[in-house]
Amino acid sequence: MNTKVTVEVFQEINSEHQELERQYAAFDTFLSGELVRVPSLRRRLSEFAVILKCHFDHEEEGGYFREIVEMAPRLSRVAQELESEHDELLGRLEYLADQLSTTADVAREFAQLHKATTEFIAACRAHEHRETALMQEAWFTEIGTGD
Repeated sequence: MNTKVTVEVFQEINSEHQELERQYAAFDTFLSGELVRVPSLRRRLSEFAVILKCHFDHEEEGGYFREIVEMAPRLSRVAQELESEHDELLGRLEYLADQLSTTADVAREFAQLHKATTEFIAACRAHEHRETALMQEAWFTEIGTGD
């Protein structure tokens, strides 16, 4: 195993996870604001969709999951589960965007979408935390023991 490549991959993914956490925190602040309306939420979700999709593509195509499985084959099931969550999370995001594009800025409808968006951000955050835990487990049990 090329530890240098692994270290670079892990650092890059960790950096992306930190950036996503900043995005989640910004969403938390935005969603707790008094001036949240359908157009602004639609715009924020659209911007976030690009960031999240790029991150997921990088993890899948950039080798993050492959690196984990190569380093620690026993973690392959967890890695596959996490990778499959990408489609689920992107599907939820697409659903929210569709709902926001067809809803009026009516308080009751908007309250439901606001709640769904808050739950979506929490699900994304939990997903990233599980990925980070997977990365740490692979790192500490496979690389950490080899040094």
